[in-house]
Amino acid sequence: MNLPELLRLSPALVNALTIVVALLLILLISFLLRAKVFCQYLRQMTGIELSPSEVKEAFRRRGRDGVRELLLDRTIRADLEENPPLIPPDVR
Repeated sequence: MNLPELLRLSPALVNALTIVVALLLILLISFLLRAKVFCQYLRQMTGIELSPSEVKEAFRRRGRDGVRELLLDRTIRADLEENPPLIPPDVR
């Protein structure tokens, strides 16, 4: 029995294959867009803007730790821009 005959005999199999293909497509899209979604979420939650290419590059170079370091660096820089450190005058 070949595939076209099997598909004609079993409409349930066609439905199951359609669902599997749709789920695999959703999974593929979610993997491709995870850096973009992360950057959008980060901008909404903290106001810090990263580009998806920066996140991909940091992840490619150092994995999760690289992305964490990038995020910490940007967080510290944003905090310093908002609240510059107060440096007391030299006392001699």
